[in-house]
Amino acid sequence: MPELPEVETICRQLNKVLAGQRIKSLRGVSLQVEGKKILGVKRKAKMIIIELSEGVSLLIHLKMTGQLIYNGKENKYTRAIFELDKGKLYFNDLRKFGWIKIMQNEKLKAQISQLPADVVDKEFTPHLLQNILRSSGQAIKTVLMDQSKMGGVGNIYA
Repeated sequence: MPELPEVETICRQLNKVLAGQRIKSLRGVSLQVEGKKILGVKRKAKMIIIELSEGVSLLIHLKMTGQLIYNGKENKYTRAIFELDKGKLYFNDLRKFGWIKIMQNEKLKAQISQLPADVVDKEFTPHLLQNILRSSGQAIKTVLMDQSKMGGVGNIYA
């Protein structure tokens, strides 16, 4: 399952190859993204955010078995294919838990502001972690995996 470090790596790698490209077509998912330019790729917690032109972003969550593969090959687990100016981006997901959504940037900004700090954010301090753990009354692993308390930690790192 991709967690915060893996999702960060995916975003950095995809940003290098996707930024500046246009989406020519999208197969497998009914979203109106054709013709939009990719401005950049970033993340919040384990959610991948592909910023597009015209004030919208794609939100992608890989969940347990999702993958984003640039210039790979279609396989039986391919759920969506983005045809771009210079290649293709494949969204593969064996268990079909992952998702892709489109959202207006203003709505996205409002939703992100409601999320807790990621464990790698500057505002996530040892003091904050201590307060979260003390106030929860739950086992440490349970608290670490609770995405409503802190973003990005999953089973493998908890």
